[in-house]
Amino acid sequence: MKKIMLDCSRLKERAAMRDYMAGLFGFSEEDGFTGNLDQLNDLLSEVTEDICICISIDGFLTAAGASFSWTVLRILMLGAGGNPHITISLV
Repeated sequence: MKKIMLDCSRLKERAAMRDYMAGLFGFSEEDGFTGNLDQLNDLLSEVTEDICICISIDGFLTAAGASFSWTVLRILMLGAGGNPHITISLV
């Protein structure tokens, strides 16, 4: 299982989040990921590699205080809930 320590500071702005998520999950240019959160949710449903997204408590609390970061975390949680290959762990 691939473990990813999520850097919540990279979720504050759409462009930074887009590049970060593309790198983490290996979204290709053919996927055309633009940073759209509905599209992120769709792409997460297609992940077939077992991945554990680890989120520090401090990162989680910081993201909870920022609207866009919190929305991205919610999308990641929804993606994990709909895809057995993705788990989320608070560390």
